[in-house]
Order: sequence, then structure tokens, then C-alpha cells
Amino acid sequence: MIPYIDMPLQHIDDTMLRRMGRRLGEEGTRELFHRMRERIPGLVLRTTFIVGFPGETRQQFEKLVGFVEENHIERVGVFPWSPEEGTPAEKLPGRIPEQEAQARVEQLMLAQQQVAFGWNRQRIGTEVDVLVDEICPDSGAVLGRSYAEAPEIDSIIRLPGGSAAAGEMIRCRITATDDYDLIAEPLKVV
Repeated sequence: MIPYIDMPLQHIDDTMLRRMGRRLGEEGTRELFHRMRERIPGLVLRTTFIVGFPGETRQQFEKLVGFVEENHIERVGVFPWSPEEGTPAEKLPGRIPEQEAQARVEQLMLAQQQVAFGWNRQRIGTEVDVLVDEICPDSGAVLGRSYAEAPEIDSIIRLPGGSAAAGEMIRCRITATDDYDLIAEPLKVV
């Protein structure tokens, strides 16, 4: 079993979750997170949030920021709400101005950035299997990912040039971070 769960939450405030048509509320989400972390060693959680949904108050948004900071979710995507023709939300009152929604995206991502950078620092010294995705044509650096990095979405793991070929799985030790990305040294081909 790979300890990775992608569960789109969209928000944490109960009122917002009801407006979004979500069944699981804040209390249930917190309990579920606690149970999963308790039962799955090394769990990596990924989720997505929508900010600027019609009617979202500053207080509801701040509650979401606090939730992200408290729960140390390893991987988070944040999107501003946008109307989609034919959906129930398209007709809801209380639209958040686009500029404000974008500012909320940035604020939530800054909160998440601190969580992500801290988690990356904790990974220094650990060993992980890395699937090599590509070799950079300019630098020759080897780029890959572990079970915790979704392709084209999350950070990458950089290895020294010549350490593996694209498509190989290689055991590595994480040696450093470069903000969102990780730097590793190869141990052996798996």
C-alpha cells in the first residue's frame, strides 16, 4: 500500500461546505484526518480548496487558513471559484470580486507554503524510491518523484546528472531542499 490519499475537501467551514453541496463537515473531516494519520504511517495527504465561493466571508476564509496551518497537509492546491454555466452555484448571490478571490488564493498558498517547506525539511536524511521522469537537456540533471509527488502538479526530486535514466526507479536519500523541490543522492537502482 502506498500511503498517499488525494481527497478534495474544497473548504472547511460548515456553511460553505453545505453551499458547495459537500456532505462531510468540519468535525467529520477533522476526525477522519486524525484516524487516517493514526492508522497510516507516513501518510501524505493531498487536497484542493476553492476560495471566493459566493457568500464566503472573511471569517470563513480565515478559518480555512487556520485549518491548513493546523493540519499540516502535505500537498494542497487552491483555486479561485469561477462560475460555470448550468451549475447551481452560478446563481448564488454574494459573488466575491475576482481580485479578492485571487488575493485569497495567494494568502492560502502562502500559509500552505510554510507547511510544505517544513515538511520538506523533515524529509532530509530519509530514503525514498524515486521514479525518474526526465533528464534535463540543458543541465543533464535527473528529475523524478516519489509516491508523494504527483506528476506535473507537485515538486520534483532532483538527482545528479548521469545517476539514472528516464523510467528507472532508484533508491535515494534526500539531502537538501530547494523550497518546494527536493535534492537527493542515489543509493541504488530498485
